[in-house]
Amino acid sequence: LSLFDRAISESEAMVEEFPYQHENYVILGDLYAGKKQDSLALANYRMALTLNPEAPEAQIALNQYYKIKGDSRSYLTTAKAIFENPAVELSEKLKFFDEVTRSRDFYGANYYQIGELASTLLMRYPDNFEALNVYGGHLIASGGLEDALKLYKGYLVKPDAPKEAFHIVLEGEAYLNRMDSVDKYTLMALDRFPNDVDFYMQRGSAMLYMKDYKGALRAYDQALKHAPSDSVRSVIQGARGDVYYQTL
Repeated sequence: LSLFDRAISESEAMVEEFPYQHENYVILGDLYAGKKQDSLALANYRMALTLNPEAPEAQIALNQYYKIKGDSRSYLTTAKAIFENPAVELSEKLKFFDEVTRSRDFYGANYYQIGELASTLLMRYPDNFEALNVYGGHLIASGGLEDALKLYKGYLVKPDAPKEAFHIVLEGEAYLNRMDSVDKYTLMALDRFPNDVDFYMQRGSAMLYMKDYKGALRAYDQALKHAPSDSVRSVIQGARGDVYYQTL
């Protein structure tokens, strides 16, 4: 017997001796999959999940089997079970989501199933910004910027809302040319992060757009006070110059 066949024989013996341990079926399923004996591989993965439907190693093994086979539908269906499983760390789910959305073509071809993964994350981790950001990003990718902004704005009231949440809202409002809203949320951001140069710069840009030149200069002057380097100060001085140019 080859080493591979010997491993299968030993694994079969373990299954026979301990028929209620799901781990043994996962190992045997992996070995059969390695030999391209698909029906036997699937039978063992399913037996493992029958014994323990929440076993992460069984769910992941079946998921990876479908990935290798190129069965996208089954790959993402089994991924949803993993996303619903509290025993799997959020970090692993986020890593998986990043992988399946890396290819624009794959994302487009499987948009609805990937959307289900994103909504599952939000439902399972409603207070986690990374989970919310996954769903928000999915909404933006689908053209649902307004819905995404509502989602992010609702998160800004949390005391631990990160800078990234404010930046996403500000960029979205600026894209929609709602500079009064940019002004509102930069003030909110600066109340939370009073030394942040970027927020002062965004406020200055909003003021400039609304032709409030004095307001723009005040915002840029505050940015200068908190500038961490000469290069940043140079950028701010350039922005101040733009204000003076527009007042000519």
